[in-house]
Amino acid sequence: MKKSLVLLFLAFIALPAFSQEINKNGNTIIERFSPPPGYERIHVDSNSFADYLRICPLKKYGSPVLLYNGQEKRNKVHVSVFDMPLLSADLIQCADQ
Repeated sequence: MKKSLVLLFLAFIALPAFSQEINKNGNTIIERFSPPPGYERIHVDSNSFADYLRICPLKKYGSPVLLYNGQEKRNKVHVSVFDMPLLSADLIQCADQ
């Protein structure tokens, strides 16, 4: 009983995060994701990292995340994937490693 109440509570908390409109035909973060209602994007300098992320190409909506060896990542917890080439070695690392 406790477990189902916790899951129900978590579902209601997560619901607003998944209710955002997604333009499945958008090719960049700016095109694919609108700010939530009541929010707007702030201005960032061109040539900044924030600008780079906003205009970096995305793969087609629904594309899988691929590991460095070309295998598909098992857990599907992503919404979109950057369109970056796979390198021949595991050279792209997470910042916390």
